[in-house]
Parts: sequence; C-alpha cells; structure tokens
Amino acid sequence: MEFVVQPRPPYDFTRVIQRCMREPFYHVNEEGEELSFAVRIKRRPGEEDWQPVVCILANEGTVDTPRIRVTVKGSPLTEADQKWLQRHLNQRFQWQTDVLERFYDAVQSYEPLRRLTCQLRGFPLVQDEEIYEGLVQTIIQQQLNFSFSRQLAKNLARFYGQSIACDGREYLLLPTPSELARLSVDELRQLKFSARKAEYIINVGRKVASGELKLEELAQLDNEGFIERITREKGIGL
Repeated sequence: MEFVVQPRPPYDFTRVIQRCMREPFYHVNEEGEELSFAVRIKRRPGEEDWQPVVCILANEGTVDTPRIRVTVKGSPLTEADQKWLQRHLNQRFQWQTDVLERFYDAVQSYEPLRRLTCQLRGFPLVQDEEIYEGLVQTIIQQQLNFSFSRQLAKNLARFYGQSIACDGREYLLLPTPSELARLSVDELRQLKFSARKAEYIINVGRKVASGELKLEELAQLDNEGFIERITREKGIGL
C-alpha cells in the first residue's frame, strides 16, 4: 500500500523526523529523509484483531509545500483497514489540523513566544500511537528524565511486547493490554521500573483488557470529559 499526503502548511516534516529519531519506536534512514515505525491497526476493540504493519514516511516537500509519501508493509489490508490507518496517521502526525495557525495568531502580541514560533514554524505536536500507548507512556515518563524513560519504554517493548522485522530493521511495539496484565511487579522491577510505576502500568493493562477502561469510549469524550475520566486512574491523576 502506498499513498501521498499533502499536510496543511506550514508543516516541517524534517523537524518531525529529528524529534522522533530520539524515540525507541522509530527508525530514520541515513539521509534523514525517511521515518519508519510499526503500528497496530485497531479497527476492532479485540486484541486478536489488531494487525501490526510497518509504515515508512518519506519527506518529498518543504515547509510551505509539504508532501509525504507513505508506504505500508505487512499483511494485505482491507479497504476498511486502509481507511483506519490513514485516519490514524493523519491524527498522529497532525497533517490537516489548523492548531498551529491558531496558536501562532494567539501569541503574536507576546514577543518571546512569537520569536520562538518563527524559529519552529511548522513544527507540529506528534502524538503517541493511540490512547492506550499514550497512557502507558505517560506513567513511564512521570518524574523521570527523557533518557531513562525512553530506555524503560524500550525495555518494556523488547522483553514483553512485540518485535517486527522488516528490511533488516527491528520495530518494537509495547505489550498489548492483556500481555501487560499478565506481568508481575517483580518482572518490571527487573527492567528498572519502580514498584509503584510497575503497579500503575500493570493496572492500566488489566483495566483495558477487562473492559473496565474502554478506549473507544474515551476517544469520544471532549477534553474536559476525557480529563475528568482519566484522572481517576492511579498513576495519572491519583
């Protein structure tokens, strides 16, 4: 599967690549023009239906005329899977949002931020894979420096998640909720997690796996509703 995306300008995909190359779940080619990673297609809530693929995003444009070629490798995708993946990538990398434009307009009168937005023009916010992965990463990163938190996430994925080989590279995915739910605090302690952090992460896996925490319902909430619901969870709001 291959398609071309033209993000809403300004969009600096070079900075996106530079930002993501520090993360353990992304690879960048030698020329610094391609970003690749694995993603699970979650069109259905059941984990048994989640389908991992590898996405390669190639930079073919500029900040003012952005163009990204997307290549997807893995098992053949249905039309519905393809649409899900396109929507996912669009949201994850903020290809069609006007958030940057509105933010730039809002800070024009504040000189320090105005200068900063000029330096980082077109640099979007890149999201985590999905809500579940975002929750796990949020708990991992709390009160830790970036270097150590990235190593914890990498260890969690390498030892208890999923590894996909593609074009001579290894792509990591975090454990699914049920895989996480089966782990013990002692097992995560062996990966340098604190006892409390391990407990919180396992708890998220158990709640998602059991259906007590429904990801599809969270995705439908507005900002206020999402914050109110998610901050009830230990390790996030308690």
